[in-house]
Amino acid sequence: MKRIQSLFLALCLLALGNAAHAVPISYNVSWTGANGFSLAGLFSIDDSLLGTGSINQSSLLSFSLEGFDGVTSIGNFSGTPENFNFDTNTELLAVGGNSFTAGGQRWNATGTDGVGIIGFESGSSGQSLFINGLFHAPSQISVSNSTLRVSRAANVPEPATLALLGLGMVAGGLRRKRA
Repeated sequence: MKRIQSLFLALCLLALGNAAHAVPISYNVSWTGANGFSLAGLFSIDDSLLGTGSINQSSLLSFSLEGFDGVTSIGNFSGTPENFNFDTNTELLAVGGNSFTAGGQRWNATGTDGVGIIGFESGSSGQSLFINGLFHAPSQISVSNSTLRVSRAANVPEPATLALLGLGMVAGGLRRKRA
């Protein structure tokens, strides 16, 4: 019995040590432009950045987008955006400033920042899609009518957390069996 308890303690300590590592936090991105054009995407950051204020593209762990004309996909993008600004306190993307500054967004607008043809820009006067590096005027809306939104995506527990939960259940079962 002592051997099982020692093994259990060692596995718990290992799981707790692994749980101390940072966990990626993912966010869904959505935007609706003019004439039925829209954008959906996902980005992730290290959870240690939560509550630290504004971050830019250098803090991203992953970033991907897909553009739509109605319900038809018109392209995607996966890579590092040219300019990305997110406030980890408010969990909002910056809008209203120049797309090259901390007040705006510019994601693959040149069409050369990663893999894919779709891009997006939110500047001081408008927001629109870019396709193959070209401004797509039919999608443009005024920044005052911004529909750019983020929401935290559901995160899946990491294996160490699941292992710890499983070990607790096994220990409870052994204890009940002994009683």
